[in-house]
Amino acid sequence: MSARVQIELKIDGQAKRVEFDAPRGERVRPATLLPVLRQFSNVMVESAEEAAAEPISCTKGCGACCRQLVPIREMEARRLTAFVRGMPEPRRTKILERFASAAEGVKAPGLRERIDRRDELEPAERVALKLDYFALGIACPFLEEESCGIYDERPMICREHLVTSPAAACADPRAGAIRTLPMHRADSAAAKLEARTGGPEWIALIDLLDWVEAHPEDEAERRDPREMIEEFLQELVGG
Repeated sequence: MSARVQIELKIDGQAKRVEFDAPRGERVRPATLLPVLRQFSNVMVESAEEAAAEPISCTKGCGACCRQLVPIREMEARRLTAFVRGMPEPRRTKILERFASAAEGVKAPGLRERIDRRDELEPAERVALKLDYFALGIACPFLEEESCGIYDERPMICREHLVTSPAAACADPRAGAIRTLPMHRADSAAAKLEARTGGPEWIALIDLLDWVEAHPEDEAERRDPREMIEEFLQELVGG
C-alpha cells in the first residue's frame, strides 16, 4: 500500500512543492525511496538555477565532468545495476564492455589501490586521487557522444553538478577555475541517510556492477519509509 504525500519546502525564500507516493505499513530498503529523493534533488537544482547570479555553462555535448571519479550511493548502485541488466541487446553488451574498459584504465600504478582504500585517505589525498583519475581521461561507461546516455537515471551528484564558470575550465580542474552552483544537495543528505544503515560512504560509479555483485542485499536494511524521508529532509533543509 502507498499514500500520496505532499511536502512544501521553502528554499531561499521560495515555496516548492514535492508530491510522491510513499509506501505505507511496510518496511523498505533505502533504494526503494530513490525516485522520491530524486524529486527533491530536482527541486534543489531548480531553486538554485532560479537564484543563480550567473548563467549555467553546462550544455548537451559537454562531457568533461563525465571523466571524473564519480561517487554514487549504494541505493543508486543497486538501481543502476538493475537498469543495466534490463537493457536490450546489443546496448547492454556495449555498456558492459565500457565498464570493463574503465576497470582496465584504473590499473595505473597505485590508482586502484587508492580507490579501494579511499575511506582511509586524508582530504588532500582524496583531492589528489580525483585529479589523478581525471588526468587518465576515463569516460563514464554511460557517456555517449559526449552526453549522458542514461539522463533520467543519472546519479544525484551528476544532477547537482552545475557549473557557472566557462566550460573550457572544466578541461583542467587542477587550475582551480571551476565554479559550481551552490545549492542544498540531496546527494549529501542521501549519503548521511545511508550511513545510518551501515552502508559504504560511496561507491565509484565505474565499480557499481562489481560492488553490487559482491554485496547482496540484506533484509536487515529495511526501515520505515516515513522515518527515512524525515531524516533525509532534516539533512537536506533542516526543520
